[in-house]
Amino acid sequence: MQSNIKSYLSMKVSFFIVLCLCFFNLHSETRLETISSYGNLYKSTSYIAYPKCIEDIQLIVKKAYLNNQKITIIGGGMSQGKQSLLDTSTLIDMRNINGIALNGKTLTVGAGAFWSDIQTFINSHGLAVQTMQGSNIFTVGGSISVNCHGWDFRKGTIANTIKELTIINPKGELVLLSPTHPLFHYVIGGYGCFGIIVEAKILLTDNCAITEISKELPLDKYIDYFHTEVENTPNILMHRYRLSVHSKDFFQSGIATNYIKSGSANVISNLPATH
Repeated sequence: MQSNIKSYLSMKVSFFIVLCLCFFNLHSETRLETISSYGNLYKSTSYIAYPKCIEDIQLIVKKAYLNNQKITIIGGGMSQGKQSLLDTSTLIDMRNINGIALNGKTLTVGAGAFWSDIQTFINSHGLAVQTMQGSNIFTVGGSISVNCHGWDFRKGTIANTIKELTIINPKGELVLLSPTHPLFHYVIGGYGCFGIIVEAKILLTDNCAITEISKELPLDKYIDYFHTEVENTPNILMHRYRLSVHSKDFFQSGIATNYIKSGSANVISNLPATH
């Protein structure tokens, strides 16, 4: 009986400590602020938290779970919709969760890291990202949350380059997801609805110099051009086709751009390093 009482009291004390930590964390780190979408189309007023580590996020989520509160997530803040804009919610700003480490050709990176910082780091090791958006102004977590694609038409979406994900579930627990885990392909492209991505292991590739070559091409000629001149040409590493939005030629022609391997040097000296 005495042993049971001690166990019960120990559990109650632990629970009280967790609640105190949650309150202290939110009181010291959360501010009521107005936030706008990237295109300034929408605004909301949220309690914004700036966690400095994964454990901080766990405390925020545990408190929200206990109090039935809503949570939203923001990285680079480039979404033009309302994904992170929910009045009176707790909005977690992920930008401090930005650690970067390298093991061979596997990158371990915090969800709040910007692709521009990743590119600068891995370029010095002669490595490159396989898939990301055409611009490097986004964060890793945001890119994974939308399952972005890039200009590498052979690789597909970013899901094909991810070795492992670490997420925080609605109860504040850390969960490791491999590609065979039932949640893996829900979290990727899930806009944060199935858990908060806090870390990813991403497979890299060898870096190289490329040359950009473009040509104007009518829309009705494009498919044949892609199949005959692009698809099976090994030196074309990336490709895109952008349709004209000019009023006199609206969606009737476009610019086909090929990114062709042009050198073996794998450390690029003039790589832009800003986001």
